[in-house]
Amino acid sequence: MKIKYFKLCLILVMLVSPLIPQFVSAFEMLEDGFESSSRLTKLPSTPFGTVLSQSCAACPAKSFRISQESAYFVSETQITFAELQTIFQQRQPFNVLLATRPGTNVVTRILIFGYRAPISKAMERTK
Repeated sequence: MKIKYFKLCLILVMLVSPLIPQFVSAFEMLEDGFESSSRLTKLPSTPFGTVLSQSCAACPAKSFRISQESAYFVSETQITFAELQTIFQQRQPFNVLLATRPGTNVVTRILIFGYRAPISKAMERTK
């Protein structure tokens, strides 16, 4: 019984495998991502500089270029570059995702996850 099942699966794979490249080529990668933490990421002083980031403390730093089109988010809330700098200056640990154009180091988005806003900031947003 197992041999018949195996043969059937093998035949099915042989019939379907020529179709796989057609389906795969239909997908286009819109962004690439690099994960890091706030402690391993250094922002530039201006919104048109270079971000240096490491995926681990022993890993080499990679450079990412910020452009005019770059956007910045805390979870789902869009913020300005100045607000992003302020958050990094608070030295809290949080996760950072640098989204780039595929095959380049040009940043499309910087996303922050796990950031806990100070109580005063949280109070301002509820008003």
